Amino acid sequence: MYYHTVQIDFNTDGIRNRGSKELMTPKLLAALDKCKLSDRDAVHIIISTADALGNDVSKLIINRSTIHRDRIRFRENITIELQKQFNLIEKECLVLHWDGKLLPDITHGKLKVDRLPVIVLFEEITQLLGVPKLKSGTGEQQANAIFDIINNWGVTNKV
Repeated sequence: MYYHTVQIDFNTDGIRNRGSKELMTPKLLAALDKCKLSDRDAVHIIISTADALGNDVSKLIINRSTIHRDRIRFRENITIELQKQFNLIEKECLVLHWDGKLLPDITHGKLKVDRLPVIVLFEEITQLLGVPKLKSGTGEQQANAIFDIINNWGVTNKV
């Protein structure tokens, strides 16, 4: 059996010491997403790894809400980079495909949710534009989700 000793510092002056060193990098955030780790699991793994590597974890900014914010910001930046890379606005004609799927909800693993993968084809290239969550799988919900996606990519008049 493995036991871990925890030293608790009771700060008597009532001031809580917080970490001040950023730890999250794009590479680490991508690894967390690729391994499908929850924010809480990521906190445990990062703290254990930082401690094992000899870092003073009290000086690091490692908490669930910070990891959650950093992951959202990272995903937004990736989306912007993909939009720049594919630059669909300059294309003459795009072919749009979508297909509703009932998939496990990433926030509640046992629940199923309607998802709508939206793909665009151009010059023998396939690009996933988004996979929005739908309240229901009705045609109206799908049409609204598709319009929002192609509007975000700036290609409403190219499809």
